[in-house]
Amino acid sequence: MIARILVIAIFISLTTSLLAQKLDIAKSKTKGHILEDSTGMVLERAIKYSNQKHAIYSYNIANATTPKFRPILLPEDRAELERLFNVETEDKAYFSKVMIEHFMGKIAENNKRQQALYTLYKKRVENLRKVVTLGKQ
Repeated sequence: MIARILVIAIFISLTTSLLAQKLDIAKSKTKGHILEDSTGMVLERAIKYSNQKHAIYSYNIANATTPKFRPILLPEDRAELERLFNVETEDKAYFSKVMIEHFMGKIAENNKRQQALYTLYKKRVENLRKVVTLGKQ
């Protein structure tokens, strides 16, 4: 009876250790797997941020000539505009012209960034489609 219990205990311990090894192998195989990485989420966040920047730049351009308009400035834009000139001492008409030029350049720059992000995202979706369909068209 004791021998039988000992054999069962050894069998259970061996099967659990083998099962644990198989699970570790399965985890190591799926680690870094294309379906489980965070690239898609990072790209989506970058695209969303780029879209928000575009909306802010468009708003600022549309209202640049409005009297007493205070533009919405991102931290990097604020630093760049402060480096260009002193907002308090300069002429407001000149400031609105500089602001329009600044934001037009930023929109062009942001547009290139958006195109690159969309291309990367499209390529990611194509790769996922290939994985799911096993490379079939």
